[in-house]
Amino acid sequence: MLVTDNRTYIEDIHFETAEEFLKSISYGGDLYKILDENFVFRGHSSEKYRLVPTALREYIRYRICSDGTDPKLEGIIARSEYGQIEAEARLLFNFYKQCDKTHLYVPNEQRFHSSISTHLPFDYTILLKPEYWIAEEYQELAGLAQHHGVPTRLLDWTSDINIALYFASSSAIKKMVTPQKQTRLEWTEELRQQGEKVRDYIRTHEYKEEKEDNIELWALDTSVLFSVDCFSMPLKIIKPRYHNNANLAAQKGLFTYWKIRKPLKRKGDEFIPDLSKQINNNPLDVLVTKYLEQHQVNERKFIYHFTIPYSSAIELYEYAKRHHSDASFLFPGYNGVARCLEEEDFARILKQKRNANESLEG
Repeated sequence: MLVTDNRTYIEDIHFETAEEFLKSISYGGDLYKILDENFVFRGHSSEKYRLVPTALREYIRYRICSDGTDPKLEGIIARSEYGQIEAEARLLFNFYKQCDKTHLYVPNEQRFHSSISTHLPFDYTILLKPEYWIAEEYQELAGLAQHHGVPTRLLDWTSDINIALYFASSSAIKKMVTPQKQTRLEWTEELRQQGEKVRDYIRTHEYKEEKEDNIELWALDTSVLFSVDCFSMPLKIIKPRYHNNANLAAQKGLFTYWKIRKPLKRKGDEFIPDLSKQINNNPLDVLVTKYLEQHQVNERKFIYHFTIPYSSAIELYEYAKRHHSDASFLFPGYNGVARCLEEEDFARILKQKRNANESLEG
């Protein structure tokens, strides 16, 4: 274990091996004593990712902020906080509307429901109400949309470190096994046509492992909410209802978001958009750190950032699987079982690739 950086409120720890990390989180280990029930976890297949929700990522922002009108105006709107909020609100409204049309459950959201009931298009007066975004009445809807792939400013977490390990390691394995610019089906067909066993195929192709990258896990101490006045801290945690959402329940999922005030300015007796305020898409760790520094909170580690070499992906995946954290458990149903079988196949192929590479080196 190597503490690579010791920041005021964040601790960065790099582990050289999976064994070292797993020993630390197991009973009696150093991290086991620290990571209590207040912590939530998030795993990434690469340390190059940031704690930025999908709606605030650059490639998503310009897509959802575009409506096909004046490109110059679109650029201004896309860079503004107001434009970002408008795009997110419209997405939520369309999600709500389409779910209602197809008789799917949606939370009882009065303002969206009123627009649909009166056959009105998106009601812009919703945006001109001076309040925080995401307003409380939209949070459950946003959580439902986020879980099903709609870009929001919510960030997914889990209360179980093994589940975070599964998502990070399974994604890393898939990246290492699946050739770039080839789909899984294309690669399988290539193997079939050659009529070779996987290990023989590997012997004729160069094998490169991304040793420069690391798998990463984030651990957030939710008691940070009580380090200052919990009503003033912009960090909010949404614990969704698990009823009728088997996937979210199995994944022990929850969401964080950093609330902001809608950027509005007065014009007479009304509020109008203020496009001068540019969007803040700093990652969550930066937002939390700056806020704690501004309020001069006593030094304490509220966030832990763990990195483990890419080469540890197999061991981490198998550890998570032994703790009932694989696709068959986390995505209950036939699709989850099928996904689990595919991921086991990826893991098997990666092992064979390594064995073939080791035999060549030997």
